[in-house]
Amino acid sequence: MENKKKIKDKRKYHREALCVKFRLDTGEDVISAKSFNLSHNGIYCQVNKLIALMTKVRLTFHLPADGGKKKVVNCSGVVVRAEEDIDEKTLNNVFNIAIFFDEMEEKEKVKVLLDNM
Repeated sequence: MENKKKIKDKRKYHREALCVKFRLDTGEDVISAKSFNLSHNGIYCQVNKLIALMTKVRLTFHLPADGGKKKVVNCSGVVVRAEEDIDEKTLNNVFNIAIFFDEMEEKEKVKVLLDNM
């Protein structure tokens, strides 16, 4: 008989699957990114260049909205996780990174929360 313990998810906010393309500005470079998911306090995405942990980034992404329109979200964050991976289509090295939103105006938070959570 197996005794499997359930691991409790300690995340404070729900994550929503979301695939959007956007750009990250590190201050030294602008890097293309593709998101996997989004929460009230961060985004998990893929980039083709390693970004060091604790690097501050600025990002702008577009969220789907009613009527086919897009809502623009501008914020900044810090890279808190980076893992090397392989792109299944191109077989190139890519990096999956987690960005914690450290600066986001209240109106931007509302866009993320109301439309996607």
